[in-house]
Amino acid sequence: MGYKIKKFMLCLTLAIVVGCCLQQTFGYGVHEQLWLHVIYPEELSYYFKILPAKDFGGVLDRPLKGIPMIVADPWEACTNTINNGNIIRGRVVLVRRGECSFVTKSLNMQKHGAKAIVITNYNERDIDTWIDMSDDATGRVQDVTIPTFYLLGMDGHKMKQVLSDPYRSFALVNIPANVTNPSGILQPKWDIW
Repeated sequence: MGYKIKKFMLCLTLAIVVGCCLQQTFGYGVHEQLWLHVIYPEELSYYFKILPAKDFGGVLDRPLKGIPMIVADPWEACTNTINNGNIIRGRVVLVRRGECSFVTKSLNMQKHGAKAIVITNYNERDIDTWIDMSDDATGRVQDVTIPTFYLLGMDGHKMKQVLSDPYRSFALVNIPANVTNPSGILQPKWDIW
């Protein structure tokens, strides 16, 4: 009996150690679909599918809960000059794909103190094109330490439209949202389920 208990305790300890290491290494689902939940404003209060960058970006070591999300200005975030850079620190930033690499966009937002970046497709009618955001071969990929996510175009454009209202210039979001049964959540009515 003593041998079985020792063996069980050893296996349990090993499982805990391996589980902790995997959590630190892989965080919350790198390379797999996650969910972004907008909790404010009400007209965006849906669960949105997001995809982490393929081979760069930081890993969430804990969920971001109730974090403000704003739209970068300029929306493409391709230069060091970001008009609203003074309010990016500690926030999630929504930017649009195009004009420069995903790595450049991530580094520009990181320089301004963003907690994470969500890059949406430039095609505002896009409801099903998933892009594997990957290294741009400039040797800077290891410098990106903030989590970087991809969002479908229509979702991002709808968010920007609502957040362009000066009275609703930010959203509150949870990343990742805990979704165990996607069929039971409120997804945007314009998305394909």
